[in-house]
Formats: sequence, structure tokens, C-alpha cells
Amino acid sequence: MSSAEACRAPAVANGVAWQFDTINFLDQPIDAFSCTMLGGTFGVLHFDLAQQYRTLTAKAGFADGSSGQHAAQLEIVADGRPLLSPPEVLTTTAAVDVSVDVTGVRQLDIRLTEVHVPLGDEATSKVFFGDARLSK
Repeated sequence: MSSAEACRAPAVANGVAWQFDTINFLDQPIDAFSCTMLGGTFGVLHFDLAQQYRTLTAKAGFADGSSGQHAAQLEIVADGRPLLSPPEVLTTTAAVDVSVDVTGVRQLDIRLTEVHVPLGDEATSKVFFGDARLSK
């Protein structure tokens, strides 16, 4: 990873740092980048791929213990163009398996944005992007 933007609400200048750790999803350990989210939070992970890879596979979702009243939008952007169309919507009930072609990509951004859920709560939840693999 070359850099990251903190998980934060749009009107706030500071936020919670991304962490790389082992989290649990469905009682199974996953090595993942994770961030604590609440209403309006977003965060970006930046990767310099230097045109060295062909495929990115990963799993994204909410860690065990997250509030059931949250959702997040996952966007993967390569050199300014979206690779997921439409973006994936993550919920606390299931993770999403991602596989995208990154052939020729220089810069890759993983963007996670908390999505308003009607009648949702303001409890925090931990969103993750993990078990990521780049293949040549």
C-alpha cells in the first residue's frame, strides 16, 4: 500500500486510521485492512501497482460484531476509472468476493463509503477489505 485516507465523515478533517490486522468474519480469521465506520464515513486505500499485475481478488464486508444496521459501498478505481460497475454494496449479513482485471494499472484505489440505511443506527461498525491477492 502506498498511502491511505483516514476513514472519516466528509465534514471532518481527521478520522480513524486504517489498520492491517487479523479480523474475524463468520468466526473465521481474515488478514485485512479494516476501518471503523459510522454514518457518512468514507476511506480510501491507495496502491501503486506499477503495471505489474493482472488480477486482484479479495473479500470485502463487515467484521463480526458490527452493527446490523449498516451498509457500505465498495468502489475499486484503477487510474481514475471504475472497475466495478455498479459499485458493490456491502451489508453486515454477507461478504462480497471481488475479482477484477488490473492489467496495465498504475494506481489502484479501494474506496469504502458508509451508505445510509433507513432506520439504521449510529453504532460503529468495522468494514474490511481482506484476503487480497494480486497475481501476475
